[in-house]
Amino acid sequence: MRHGRIRSVSANPRTPLEHGWQVARTSAGAIADASGIGGLAWQPARVPEPIRDPGSDDWWWRCPLPAALLAEGAMPLLVVDGIATRWDLWADGEWIGHGERASGAHELDLPRTARELVLCCRAPHSGIAGPWRAIAIERRTLWLGALALEVRCDGEDGVVEVALGVPGELERTELVVTRGDERVTAGLAAELGVATGTARIARCARWFPRGHGESARYAIAIELLRGGERVLIDLGLSGFRTRDGAAAAGHTRLATFDDDARYDALDANGDEVVQQIAIDARDPAQRAELVYQLQRLVGRPAIAALDGPDDPVIAAIVSGILPGVPYVR
Repeated sequence: MRHGRIRSVSANPRTPLEHGWQVARTSAGAIADASGIGGLAWQPARVPEPIRDPGSDDWWWRCPLPAALLAEGAMPLLVVDGIATRWDLWADGEWIGHGERASGAHELDLPRTARELVLCCRAPHSGIAGPWRAIAIERRTLWLGALALEVRCDGEDGVVEVALGVPGELERTELVVTRGDERVTAGLAAELGVATGTARIARCARWFPRGHGESARYAIAIELLRGGERVLIDLGLSGFRTRDGAAAAGHTRLATFDDDARYDALDANGDEVVQQIAIDARDPAQRAELVYQLQRLVGRPAIAALDGPDDPVIAAIVSGILPGVPYVR
């Protein structure tokens, strides 16, 4: 599963599957797998766009797979960034993956000969069903390991710390933080397959809520040099801000995790929100989903606080990924 904070990797071009989608519905359990969908009443569909009020039926989607993206060359992967409810995927009738709830990013092997993708969301019993984030084909040439990212204030300075699992054949690895004409770089030291380093932005521009000052943000990226080729890993925009334990009072609440565009807009506008968490920490799949979603919030100044159940497991996950962000129970 990919780290939620990585927006793109230039060496791994990603093409969303946006065209040719169709959707159909059946009663719950009426069709067991993709082999039985030929006679359904298919209608044109948009993806990503989940079904609202899906009832208790099963919902099926299908789309053609472009042969050019699966041709010889880089390894093709199907990247699924978020599907509401329990789902299964098939490529040319071959089952390739499964997920639960609004699962985070899954990376599934895709046969080069596949020409049709089929998705089924089973008996939702929820407010939405289907893809709420992109489904894409990624042609991967660079394999990365785990990422750890921290964005914080230290006195008048801003500090960005990273640790990234990298392959051994890199000539250079560098952390780059920019804002306008300001550019701060820090070389990353690689040891045992992990590149680590810290960039310090002296007297950084702070992020302030709307009406209290500028909502300044910095672009964060990791640049790699591999075989003379420059590779850019985009970690998005972040802001340096301070928080206090009372930050949850009086702010807008987000009942569910939203997409990157919504969080980008909140950060840019200087808005503050309290992100609500509603999971069962006893369920490993839900814990994994929480980790992925919290990773997406690292360095997002609009997140004033997190609000969730009084559960020590959830509290530990939050403090490990978002230190300094109040968790209100």
